Amino acid sequence: MLEIREITKSFSDIGFLKKKPTKVLKKISLKLNQGDVLELIGKNGSGKTTFLKIISGLIKQDTGDIYPKDFSKTYVSSSDRAFFWRLTVMENLQFFYSIRHLEFKEKRHELCLDLLKRFELFSYKDKLFMHLSSGQKKKVAIISALLNDSDIFLFDEITTSLDEQSVNVLLEYLNQIRKDKIIIWATHNNEIKKIKTKTLIIKDGEINSV
Repeated sequence: MLEIREITKSFSDIGFLKKKPTKVLKKISLKLNQGDVLELIGKNGSGKTTFLKIISGLIKQDTGDIYPKDFSKTYVSSSDRAFFWRLTVMENLQFFYSIRHLEFKEKRHELCLDLLKRFELFSYKDKLFMHLSSGQKKKVAIISALLNDSDIFLFDEITTSLDEQSVNVLLEYLNQIRKDKIIIWATHNNEIKKIKTKTLIIKDGEINSV
């Protein structure tokens, strides 16, 4: 179980004028079990990204706690800036996996090839990352994330630049592995209705049921 207890977060404006910190998250509490797929719906600026980044450990909350501490987490956003543009697709995937797990073992290599085929990128595996389309780069980022086999997957508005078929491929794969995972999918659309187990709305830093 993932338990989030009264998480808060504020950001201060950077500048000459001292303003009161803006409260982005206001005592958010949540419990999720393995197998849960949470659809987190909210407009831009509602606090979705901040919430997911706190769960992932990318930023620190002001107050509150997240348990357990030892769950592995993978945060996936719409950015492709982390990849090396002058390396091939396969070289990028092997490099980033080796950073996290030291060795690109045979089983993980087989999964990598399987995911490349699922997302119709197998024929591009030896192509330089810089020559991919925006949609193809996004699919490489998703494959890199899925190779982590984390306890918790956090998807932040990732359907930008993704075609409908690729979204369906991703949802189908997540549905296959969800049994012992926790998945949180932040969006402003109702795009994962096929696999979601619950939906919450985040607005003005607070979470409410639909």
